[in-house]
Amino acid sequence: MSSIKVKIVNPSVVQKLLPWVQCYGNRSKKKLYLTFDDGPDPRFTPEILTILSDFGIKGHFFLRGDRIEQNPSIVREITEAGSVVGNHGYSHTSLIFRSAEFIRQEIEKTNVIIRNITGAKPVYFRPPYGRFDLRFKKIMTHFKMRLVLWSLLTYDFTEKYNVNSIVNTYVRNGSILVFHDGLKISIKTVKMLPDIIRTLQNRGYEFSLLKNQTGE
Repeated sequence: MSSIKVKIVNPSVVQKLLPWVQCYGNRSKKKLYLTFDDGPDPRFTPEILTILSDFGIKGHFFLRGDRIEQNPSIVREITEAGSVVGNHGYSHTSLIFRSAEFIRQEIEKTNVIIRNITGAKPVYFRPPYGRFDLRFKKIMTHFKMRLVLWSLLTYDFTEKYNVNSIVNTYVRNGSILVFHDGLKISIKTVKMLPDIIRTLQNRGYEFSLLKNQTGE
């Protein structure tokens, strides 16, 4: 079964065809949703939390189970700041060529780790690399979770990434933006994030948290 990559497919089309996949939030208002993948990282995640706090906003952090085990205190910092912890699999292994049992184990193991730290099971799951197939519908139903992708892949994991390429490209009402806080190059994200937030706020956008299928 072939994988589906939202970075090469219009997110509106993906969510219309696959309503159990969330690619955007509330499109009736000027709301945006910040998400961060691959943490927690002992250097970059706290710095991003500080930036969000300075602006009085919150985000979604899709965390790897193996890194949570190494940095449990940062997970608590995320929840104490009012941001949301999501599941990004345990080992960040691409799941589309794996058995359904392996996929369930990656999700369940991470759910247990997060629940033991925060006291609550995460309700959002983002597959590593954004790769998934139609089996995930049943798996998400089993875990009572929602698969969340994005509207805008910022490519902050590349050297070409810059502020203008983000704020001038495909930012629309309800856009879910994905950044990374768990990469060596995330230092660039930390440096640029304040300008990105400030520019978008000056354009009248408000940053919010996802609430349900269509956002807040």
